[in-house]
Amino acid sequence: MTKIENAIILAAGLGSRLKPLTTTLPKALLPLAGKALIDWQIEVLIELGIKDITIVVGHLKECFYDHFKDKPNIHILENPYPLTMNNITSLYIARNALRNTLVMDSDLLILDPVVLRTHIKNSCYTIAKTENALSEWYVTVKESRITQCFPDGLSKGYRLYGLSFWLEKDSELLKKYLATYIDTQVNLFWDTIPLTLHLNDFHLGINLIDETQLFEVDTLDDYELAKTLIIQRRL
Repeated sequence: MTKIENAIILAAGLGSRLKPLTTTLPKALLPLAGKALIDWQIEVLIELGIKDITIVVGHLKECFYDHFKDKPNIHILENPYPLTMNNITSLYIARNALRNTLVMDSDLLILDPVVLRTHIKNSCYTIAKTENALSEWYVTVKESRITQCFPDGLSKGYRLYGLSFWLEKDSELLKKYLATYIDTQVNLFWDTIPLTLHLNDFHLGINLIDETQLFEVDTLDDYELAKTLIIQRRL
């Protein structure tokens, strides 16, 4: 098993579905029970011994510098690309931090710390079995390997989360592909590279969780529900 050395959190997005809240504050810094959303992530990472943390910022980037001014273990990278482009630009900016690395979207509320692996045998994505039809990315799985990805969703199956873990050998390959696509396909979601365009090159495993362990805060309704979930977690 290989130890996860560091984490990259992607937090450059506009958070359009959380307006008007994200007009003056980035989604990652929205308050939840006395902490910013991203602080719930960082707290768990540090508790697990993952203290080398890079955050890629864009929308209202100055807010992050103020929020993390007294935290030297937090490395902030600015995404200079137009924010209307997809997140391939953010991971490209952070590509030199890719080693034995955890990559996470900043809108994930961690309700159970076990979803964050500290050691991995192979590169993998976090998924959960669901019977609910959602407009989310889904994957099919065989023998604990991802065999196909459906970015437009399925009626049921394994829902994909923006939480993945990378071995250094796959990080090197991912960096190569990021450099290949950044000049021609800046509107890609970076996950499209390993999950669809070059799935056979990566042989991705799974980090199988329950839907109750991780929650994506993507809309105003999600934000209100997240407040309730944190209260329930504390009870």
